[in-house]
Amino acid sequence: MVSIEQIMGPVGFLMASAMISTCIPVLKDIRKRQGVGEWSCFPYIVQQFNCYLWSTYTLAEDPTALIWVLACNLVGLAIAAVAFWFYIYYCTAEQRSKPLKQIAGVYVVMIAMGVYVFINRADPNVALGLGIVATGAAMIMYTGPAASLIHAVRERTTEFIPLALGAFTLSNASVWLAYAIAVDNIYIYACNLVGVVVPCIQIIAYVALTYACKKIISATTETTMNDSDVVSAPSMVIVNEMGDIVCVCQKDLENSDPCPTPETRSNSCPSITEGVDPIEQV
Repeated sequence: MVSIEQIMGPVGFLMASAMISTCIPVLKDIRKRQGVGEWSCFPYIVQQFNCYLWSTYTLAEDPTALIWVLACNLVGLAIAAVAFWFYIYYCTAEQRSKPLKQIAGVYVVMIAMGVYVFINRADPNVALGLGIVATGAAMIMYTGPAASLIHAVRERTTEFIPLALGAFTLSNASVWLAYAIAVDNIYIYACNLVGVVVPCIQIIAYVALTYACKKIISATTETTMNDSDVVSAPSMVIVNEMGDIVCVCQKDLENSDPCPTPETRSNSCPSITEGVDPIEQV
């Protein structure tokens, strides 16, 4: 009989690969803009470190039993590295400085950690320490989109909320959560629990902002159509001796002649005849 572990392992690998591939639309947008805009490279930095940690952890723990964990993290490491350097390529010199310093520090830590684990690979405490650190890194990775989420809420726009990433993250974390229960691994369970909660918040924020924007647009349109503050231009009413209205015409207060002559009146109201008495009503 096929176990949950045997089902969720391959499914988790496919879901993780799909989730990681959601960076492709972001990279296309960056290329179209010929700039990074408000997109952040922070998720790609964290993802590289996270995938490296989990790959190292599975090698130290039991690569055979956790083969699907190892496989998806090796793929994630490769894609995140490509995405990060693609991002750097389209950065300005000013934008490039900070992430390069950050990634340099991350790479130093990764190399030092790899050397340490290789030397002390027989020590069971190594896998324990890596599991704790990897869990923390995964939690940080899952909260990576929060940077864009804060900007989106502040600016009231959904432009920089990667909805596809949120949906894939939720699906992916749910599968790995089930896998963690099946293999009884507290580290995989803890980080993917966060991976379920954060995307839920992200999706709810996206829906709420979309609804709020539509409501604002609807209210603005209604106000414009029913605007009662529009004041009509003052008019001049011309009546004759019998009190009959001969002409009604708009009066421009700025350009009007304070002492109109028959000629200026005839220019404003061509139908005026002699003998009429002008009465202004504003």
